[in-house]
Amino acid sequence: MPQIKLRFGEVETYSTSPGIEALADEVENQGFFGYEGELRGAEDFVTGEDYIFLDFYKEITVEQEEFNEDADIVMGERELARPMRFLLTEDGKYAFESTSQVYDDDALEYLFEPFGLDFETEQYGNFSLEEIKNYYENVFRVRGLKLKGIAEQEPERHHDTAVEDLVQQAGEPMVRAVFSTGSKDNNLKNSDIVDGFSDLSDIKYIRAKDSEGEIQELYSSGRIEVRYSADFDLEDQAQLARDTMETVFSSYVG
Repeated sequence: MPQIKLRFGEVETYSTSPGIEALADEVENQGFFGYEGELRGAEDFVTGEDYIFLDFYKEITVEQEEFNEDADIVMGERELARPMRFLLTEDGKYAFESTSQVYDDDALEYLFEPFGLDFETEQYGNFSLEEIKNYYENVFRVRGLKLKGIAEQEPERHHDTAVEDLVQQAGEPMVRAVFSTGSKDNNLKNSDIVDGFSDLSDIKYIRAKDSEGEIQELYSSGRIEVRYSADFDLEDQAQLARDTMETVFSSYVG
């Protein structure tokens, strides 16, 4: 299944930001621009009630081995068009695809440059342990977990004494633990043992399923990967990114 790897942030402009409609008009008019080797722009875009979603591209230079005219292998350079899906809301929150050599600032400069706007961004890094545990508690179904620091956290809820003792004993020889439902569509949550391990340890990764049946993977590094149906068009992808952003900002980004 296709997937999108999202990170999140907020942008503040030094003067009044144009509305979504004005941004969309500029995107439609300007297309791709820049010097050779530095082209950038949106191949396509959609707008929603409070957002614009870009299929953004930036030209990057990569090094690769190639043959020269003497049939020797040398390092050469090649220009590639690399995509990054990017969503910006009316209130300055944004989500961007985790893509090598293409950054959130690239898309924001593309959007704001026609208006002469300077801006500052706050990109969200690692999710805190509190935010990750909040995600664990609220997500519809948990299908996979990776834990470190076994039994090193203070409990945030009541557990059976036998469960706490088991986790504490496991924490002496164990460095990390992995729980998974495998190919089964089961739920790891509400198992006394799994809940105990999760509460008393550092959660580094959660593989979950939301109420719509979409697979989400949350990494403590601040990234969420969401899988979606192969027949999703750009509007569907935009709404998925918007919904994921709303979940993150309302529940997990403090």
